[in-house]
Amino acid sequence: SGPVFATGVLALVLLAASRCAARRHLLGTTVRRVLPPRGHSGESFPVQTNIVPGPFFPAGTTLAFRDPLAPATGGKRIAPTGAGIPVTLRYTGKSAQRGRHRPRFWKLRSTWPLGLFATDLSGPFRDSATLLLRPGPLLPESLLDHLQQLAREAIVNAPEPPDPTADFRLLREFRSGDAVKRIHWPASLRSGRIQVAEPEPPHPKPRRYGLFLHSYEPAGQILTPETFETILRIAAGLLLRFQREEISVLFLHHPGRPVSLTHRGDTARILDHLATCRRHPFRALAPLAAAGRAFRHCDEIFLLSDCPRHEWEKVLRPAFPSPTCIDATSLSGHSRGEIKKRVRLPA
Repeated sequence: SGPVFATGVLALVLLAASRCAARRHLLGTTVRRVLPPRGHSGESFPVQTNIVPGPFFPAGTTLAFRDPLAPATGGKRIAPTGAGIPVTLRYTGKSAQRGRHRPRFWKLRSTWPLGLFATDLSGPFRDSATLLLRPGPLLPESLLDHLQQLAREAIVNAPEPPDPTADFRLLREFRSGDAVKRIHWPASLRSGRIQVAEPEPPHPKPRRYGLFLHSYEPAGQILTPETFETILRIAAGLLLRFQREEISVLFLHHPGRPVSLTHRGDTARILDHLATCRRHPFRALAPLAAAGRAFRHCDEIFLLSDCPRHEWEKVLRPAFPSPTCIDATSLSGHSRGEIKKRVRLPA
C-alpha cells in the first residue's frame, strides 16, 4: 500500500541522512596533549589532554575517547558542550619502553544521532613536548643493604668538626723552616718565646664513587635484551641515590669517556643518556681493564654488566680499587665480602 511504501522510503531517507551526518559530525576535531618532558619507564606520569570538537559537532553528544598511552582511558565517556569548546581530561599515562616516546593515534567513537552507527575518528596527538622515558630505577635488596652499610661507615668515619672559635688547634714553639706568617704574636709576647699556630689538620676528601657500565660478550654466550634493560635500571637507581646523598660520581659507559657528576644537571644528562643508549658489545677484556686507571681516585666503584659476573670479574677486579661487581641476574657475596648471601632453606 501507499502509506507503507511511503513509511519505508521515509525510513530509508532517515537512515541515509543519519549515516551521512554521523560521518561528518566528528570532522575537524583536534586533540592536544600536555606531557612532562621526562619520565621513567614502567612508572605513571601526569597527562592532560584537550579535545576540541570540530565545526560540525552537535551539542550534547557523548563520545568515547581512547589514548594508547593510558589504556585505562579506553572507552572514557566525555560530553562536549558544543563545537569549538574544548574539553580537558586529566589522567595518568604509563609506558614500559624507555627512550623517546613515539606517539600513537588517539581514537574517538560516537553513536550519534540514532545510536545505530558507530563512527570512529583517529589522528595524531599534538604534544606539548617530546616525552623522554628514562629507565625505571631498580635497586636489588642485597645492593640496597650494601649501600646502607656504606652510608653507616661514612657517618662513623666522619671527621671531627673544626672549632668555630679558633683558626688553629694548638700552639708550639717556632722551628726552623716555619713560615713567619704562622707566628702567633699575642701568645709569643705572653710566653716570651716565639709561638707558632698549628693549623687545622686537613679533612679527609669527600666521598667519590665510580660507576662503570660495560657489555662484555664472550664467545658462545647468549644474552637477551632484558638483561641490558635490567642493568640500565640498576644504574639509574644508583645514580638517583647518589644524587640524593650528594655523592660525587665518576661515570663511564664503555667505550665512552669518563664523566664527573658533581651537579644535578650532570646526573640528569647521564640519565638521559641511559634512556637512549644502545648496547656496545666487546669481545676482549683488556680494553675494559685498562679503563680502571680513570677510577684510581674513587673510594668505591660499582662495575655493572649485562654479562654474567663469572665471565669478567676475575680479570676486572684487580684493575679497579674497591670494586663491587654487579650483573643483571645475581648479586651475592661473590661480588664483595660485605654483601652477604641469602640463606636458602632446604626444600
